Amino acid sequence: MKISKLLLVPLALTISNASLAEENPFYIGFGLGYHDLDGQKAQSDHYLDGQKAQSDHYLDGQRFGDQTNSLNIYLGYKFNPHFSVEAAYSNFGSAYDEYIASVNYYDEWEGEYKHAYIADDETLEISSFQLSGVAHYPVLEKLTLSANLGISYTRVDSEFRPVSTWWSLISPIERYSEKDVDLTYGLGATYDFTDKFSGKLQWKTIDNDIVAVNGFDLSLEARF
Repeated sequence: MKISKLLLVPLALTISNASLAEENPFYIGFGLGYHDLDGQKAQSDHYLDGQKAQSDHYLDGQRFGDQTNSLNIYLGYKFNPHFSVEAAYSNFGSAYDEYIASVNYYDEWEGEYKHAYIADDETLEISSFQLSGVAHYPVLEKLTLSANLGISYTRVDSEFRPVSTWWSLISPIERYSEKDVDLTYGLGATYDFTDKFSGKLQWKTIDNDIVAVNGFDLSLEARF
């Protein structure tokens, strides 16, 4: 997803007008997450590289879908009680799903072409660097709600591997890697245990063209 530079204008204006600096403006957080991955539909005209295959393609309507755990770290600077900027890194680990492919192949034993349906595994490995503006709204003495909006530099590594043993002999593994700048946004709630330590629950979305990431992070946060 191509993100317009105009998204950065409100962030710059808010920073330039920020006041009432916090006593402990810097904070750092570590957390774990659980996310749903909703991928694009398999391309029906996506051709594999099997040397003896004539027309390999995935059946229409199939879509990547899986759940995964994530590891997150972020660093923020709070300009005032209502606004901060955060830089974050998230690793979403590996996820996989299967696609059914229609293939025509040459049977050397019988000397003729044949048709079969086989399953292909797709494995995705996803990581992301994010830069976001965060709006804070205190609702209780120790409870603060937040909303974030920013950009994500997302890397998606995918691998297609034939599940059927016999097909893997004539169809090699395909690997792809894509990097993109995407929109990221979310909502959160932070509870202050002490003046310097908090717990944070956040719902977060990364709107990537290959696979959209949606889920929750639970983090421990320290201010300094």
